[in-house]
Amino acid sequence: REVYQFSEIPAQVIPQDVTIICISAFLICSLAALIPAYFAARLDPVKALRYE
Repeated sequence: REVYQFSEIPAQVIPQDVTIICISAFLICSLAALIPAYFAARLDPVKALRYE
């Protein structure tokens, strides 16, 4: 006897959705890495290391 009404989870993998998700994840991760690196590259090393 089944407890749930479904015997399996109804799911459909659409290649276009997978592609959009992968490209979006790549762009978000790239920006999350490049934006702090850009600001760190603009710092003067002497001022940045003064508080170390």
